[in-house]
Amino acid sequence: MLLGVEVHQQGSRTSLPFPPEAVGAFSCRGVTVNPRSGRVIEINQDRGCVCASFAGDPKRALVCVFDGHGSKGELVSQYVLDHLPQALAKHPSLTSDPCEALRSSFVAIDEALKVDKSISTKYSGTTAVVCLCQQDADGSGLIIHTANAGDSRAVLLTSGQGCYTAIDLSEDQKPDGAVERERIVGAGGHVSDSSPTGAVARVWLDASQQAPGLAVARSIGDHVASTVGVFAEPEVTTRRVECRHGEASSHPVSLLLGSDGVFEFLESQPAAEVLAPYLASSTGACDATEACAKLVGAATAAWQQRAGDYCDDITVIVARLDALFGSGGGGSPAAANAAASGQAAGAAAAGSDVAGDVAASSAKRQKPSASEPAAAAAEVPAEVAEEVAEEEGAADDAPAPRVLNL
Repeated sequence: MLLGVEVHQQGSRTSLPFPPEAVGAFSCRGVTVNPRSGRVIEINQDRGCVCASFAGDPKRALVCVFDGHGSKGELVSQYVLDHLPQALAKHPSLTSDPCEALRSSFVAIDEALKVDKSISTKYSGTTAVVCLCQQDADGSGLIIHTANAGDSRAVLLTSGQGCYTAIDLSEDQKPDGAVERERIVGAGGHVSDSSPTGAVARVWLDASQQAPGLAVARSIGDHVASTVGVFAEPEVTTRRVECRHGEASSHPVSLLLGSDGVFEFLESQPAAEVLAPYLASSTGACDATEACAKLVGAATAAWQQRAGDYCDDITVIVARLDALFGSGGGGSPAAANAAASGQAAGAAAAGSDVAGDVAASSAKRQKPSASEPAAAAAEVPAEVAEEVAEEEGAADDAPAPRVLNL
């Protein structure tokens, strides 16, 4: 049976802070196998956001995805969602040195988590991929600064011959990468290798492989793993894009950000090809929100085929770049907040007692590889809840931000 995906929305599409045909988001909670109670729907630990007029500049936008992991992963990803954009917006080097602003903001949030006793980050953390987009004064193009810690991914979708060409803006930071392995081993850690049977490379405190079994080499949180070379400092890249606002294109230049639930079994180019029919304005059916749902469906089907009954959380954000500046695609630039948290939906469906069992097991070992779960045909429900509220506290002389949180 093909894993199913369904969307539950609150409010009308017209009330969202961005036109849904130009900016879309979809987050699908995962499923795992509990040895006592059988198949269990997890709490969604993924988070993300899209913010136009970021830090008061109508020519600046921010797009982020955070993929939490461990027993408190949803708390860590929520904390980073709540605090990282704020820290970046207030950074003194945001305009003069955006790459340094991104780097030091990641590190500062990680340090803040170390002293925040309300969240245990010993065995919990989150990946973070952040695209800071700055449009030229004349609108002739823009620069995308991408900061990445972990294995969530940012992809630029550029117009090809009747389709999209996918260009990775970030590189997945797996423990068995040459640079990452050298740092971890040099700090006294141990890296177990991936295998053809599906086991993934993991970080351990030592060769006994007792803990923590982390499947990424960089993250925010994971402070036991940070003693052996795992750290929050992101890799930051810069890319210029020619993308004139309002210029007609059959395949408008777009951004794709996704958690590793998308890219575990789908590479960037096949993902772009899934999205293309729903983003091509020439078809008359341009709908970024529908595109996100289709990509989540394709990724979920790939998990079903390769991993049986286990499926990771899957989060997708697709944004036409022209929609992030000005009104973009006919949407109102009025201030708005939209929040969609998979945490409440996941907990309600799984039940607090079952969710606690899942959390307890994940604290000992991070997300299982495709070879680890038992196979069984099943259906995965997914929820995207969207709630719109007015942005409060905006400066009178600053453009009103448009913010979509999930």
